[in-house]
Amino acid sequence: MSVVSSQMSVVSSQMSVASSQMQSVPWQERYADKLKTAQVALRAIRRGDHIFIGSGAASPQLLIEEMARR
Repeated sequence: MSVVSSQMSVVSSQMSVASSQMQSVPWQERYADKLKTAQVALRAIRRGDHIFIGSGAASPQLLIEEMARR
């Protein structure tokens, strides 16, 4: 077995483990873990970062308002 195919095999098994772990946790729990307040989300933005916000109907108004207050 070549090094590349060996590495691919390892990656494939890691993905299988991750997939089975995701299936054992309800989607509601995974979703809740991703929810953040605007203040927490804004901590990831540093001075000089470029932020693009689409002008569509789904722009995050609360996040935009909090960024404007900074």
